[in-house]
Amino acid sequence: MDYANLCVREIYQIVADCIEEIYNIPPLSISDSTRFIEDLGSESMDHVEFSLLLQNKIDRKINVDEMYAFQTVGDVVGYLLNHRKTQPISD
Repeated sequence: MDYANLCVREIYQIVADCIEEIYNIPPLSISDSTRFIEDLGSESMDHVEFSLLLQNKIDRKINVDEMYAFQTVGDVVGYLLNHRKTQPISD
């Protein structure tokens, strides 16, 4: 997968798949306004696991401090859209 060339829908699907795996929430129940703490019940360790899984799927490093600042799914998708051109981890 070439993360740098993914469209919004594809990035959103990757995020939704990660949420399903970590939080056991079906992708159809997730929207841009879904909040990690209030809606998903996210705790500190959940956020770390989500961040690591997402990094593996897109082959990019995401600063954990930045991940903690994200409040909604839309925040994560927006961040990923804005950082598509960063260097892959494997480089």
